[in-house]
Amino acid sequence: MNRRRFILTVAAVFVLACIVDFLIHHIALAGLYHETANVWRPVEDMQPLAMYVSQLFFALMFVFIFLQNNANKGFTEGLRYGSYIGLLLAAIDLATYTYLPIPFILTVSWMAAVFIKSLLCGLVTAVVYNH
Repeated sequence: MNRRRFILTVAAVFVLACIVDFLIHHIALAGLYHETANVWRPVEDMQPLAMYVSQLFFALMFVFIFLQNNANKGFTEGLRYGSYIGLLLAAIDLATYTYLPIPFILTVSWMAAVFIKSLLCGLVTAVVYNH
C-alpha cells in the first residue's frame, strides 16, 4: 500500500462523502425530514463533529477494504466495488424502516442515496489511488 496515495484517496472520499450527504440530506430530503420532525433530534442538539468522524471512518474503511483486493483495473473496478458496498449499506438502511416511524419513501431514498454515494466513492477511490 502506498501511504501517500492512501491518505490522498481517503481525503478525496471523505470530501466527496460529505458533499454527497449534504446534497442528499440538506437539500433533496429536507422536505421529508421536515414532515417527520418529531422523529429527529432538534437541530441545536445534533452533533456535527460526530457526523464528520463517521464520514472519516467511512472513508478510511472504504479505501482500506478496496485496497485489499485492488487489481488496478481502473474505474470499472471502482464502480463494481462501490456497487457491492452500496448494496450492503442499502440492506442495512432497509432495516431502519422496521424500528423508525418514518415513511417508506424515506427509507427507499436512503437506500438509493447510499448506493449512489458508494458508486461515486468507488469511482473516486479507483481513479485517485491508481493514478
